[in-house]
Amino acid sequence: MNAITLRSFLIGVITVVLAPFAYGQIPIDESVGEITAVDQQEDTADPVDSAVNQSGQLFLQLQRLQGEVQMLRGIVEEQAAMLARLEQQRFDDFVAIDQRIAALEAGGVVVTTPAEDRGEATDSSVASTDGVVVPDTLDSAASDVDEERAKAEYDRAREQLMSRNFDQAVEQFNQFVVQYPSSRYAANAYYWLGEIAIQRNDLQQARQQFTSVINFFPNHHKTQDAKYKLGVIYYQLGQAEQSRSYFEEAASGTGNTARLARAKLDEYF
Repeated sequence: MNAITLRSFLIGVITVVLAPFAYGQIPIDESVGEITAVDQQEDTADPVDSAVNQSGQLFLQLQRLQGEVQMLRGIVEEQAAMLARLEQQRFDDFVAIDQRIAALEAGGVVVTTPAEDRGEATDSSVASTDGVVVPDTLDSAASDVDEERAKAEYDRAREQLMSRNFDQAVEQFNQFVVQYPSSRYAANAYYWLGEIAIQRNDLQQARQQFTSVINFFPNHHKTQDAKYKLGVIYYQLGQAEQSRSYFEEAASGTGNTARLARAKLDEYF
């Protein structure tokens, strides 16, 4: 009896000890522990990965924006350079036209055509005399001593203009219109004072000088050009009615200035 009891006791103990291994409880517990640890690691890593991804996307967007800004800056610089070249061409054309007009007023000379029109006012009488010897049809005042002296003073001021020494040109042209207010070159002096003001983007001063051409020299060949310029200036100043009025007056004449004025009327109004 004792032997049977002992054997039964040992079998029970062995069963109790081996039962967990038989049903895989310990591996399951260990496995659960490992899975739990991994889950905790993944839960901890997710916010970091998301922040990294967002930072990367923001960096790429910033790179694209910087590239676009650089491209736009290049376009602006290119347009500014083109505008400067056009302004220089316009200025050179006006100086050349004034030289030709002065040559016409000086007597019989061979007139050459100006540079191709670039959309600015020119003197119509000059444009029609390509390669023709122009006779001296001016009045006898051109041979007076005062007029000769005035021509020399005007030429000196114009040389400063051609060299783009605007400060000196303005000073000398202002002195000229005070000293020779009735000279045949006085209208030209006022006109160039207006052009210099435009170059300096001083529209009010330009308006004043072109108005002086019209008021003081209504029959001068520069008057039509001055009216055209006033049409442009008043349009830029936002005064449409005055602009239209001056364009219409300039368009009522003949020649290149009239054609340009009519084009502006069609464009603006």
